[in-house]
Amino acid sequence: FRSLSAETPLILNGDTVDPGDWKHLSAGDRALVDRIRDESLRRSVIWITGNHDPKPQFENSGRIQFMSQFRVEKRLLVLHGHGFPGDWSFFRSLIRFLRILHRFYIGLGAQPLHPARYAKKWPIIYRYLTASVMVHALELARKEGFPAVVCGHTHGHADVTVDGIRYLNPGAWTETPVYCLFLTPHDIVLEKVEDVL
Repeated sequence: FRSLSAETPLILNGDTVDPGDWKHLSAGDRALVDRIRDESLRRSVIWITGNHDPKPQFENSGRIQFMSQFRVEKRLLVLHGHGFPGDWSFFRSLIRFLRILHRFYIGLGAQPLHPARYAKKWPIIYRYLTASVMVHALELARKEGFPAVVCGHTHGHADVTVDGIRYLNPGAWTETPVYCLFLTPHDIVLEKVEDVL
């Protein structure tokens, strides 16, 4: 945040803090939320709610604007990407099974992993979920007349153009390499950064 001018808006594309509720955030997540709240007193902060974010209710939220989607003029559609329709029943059951397996391994002494990192250990499932989010995002962007769309959700960076519509994903700020999306007056740039805070 430090390198951004005060006029530059900040958009957080979901899964910003770990699951839970605002009253029981970890010390690290609480410090991050406080920092984001402080930034909202200096600049416009848009927090797109993701599937891992707790419900956006906490004391003294500053001027953070919580949204499910955000549109940057007619240039870029911003959404997290977890709410697309589809027949996920098989994959939900599979993901539940993998979560049980993950907890079992942790019980045996394995190092805990973030759910997204654990999902990446199952590449066929991860690739399918990633492709599904991209296809739905591109379809929505085309329907709404946007030349570009950015999602989060899959925690893997991407920058592809399909039939003239650009799909971007900066990945996760908790995994390296870290990418940020910058909008200039004439371009949209997915850039690797050293430090997001």
